[in-house]
Amino acid sequence: MPRLPRRIADNRRLSPQDTLPDSVELVSSPGPGPRFPNPMPYINLKMYPGRSEEQKREVARRIVEAVMEVCNVPDATQCPVVIEEVERDNWATEVAPEVEAKAALRYAP
Repeated sequence: MPRLPRRIADNRRLSPQDTLPDSVELVSSPGPGPRFPNPMPYINLKMYPGRSEEQKREVARRIVEAVMEVCNVPDATQCPVVIEEVERDNWATEVAPEVEAKAALRYAP
């Protein structure tokens, strides 16, 4: 399994050609996913259905890259990214209440 470095040797940012280890794959359907001994931080991204697997992998790669750099996480396998697709018709009842309840914990608009 390839390890995702914090930075490439010449200190350039990770590119779309850099890959995440298999253990950091997206979980886009219910069920057991990979087991992480000490996952920190855990990112749960909720969005409408319709994005391609390529788009999901790219957003996960960028999230992991940022978290590794900013939070000094040395290993991408410690930063699981889960993407949950929520139907547009269910957003107001499934996601909006959670966003409202956690308003004080938000760090972005």
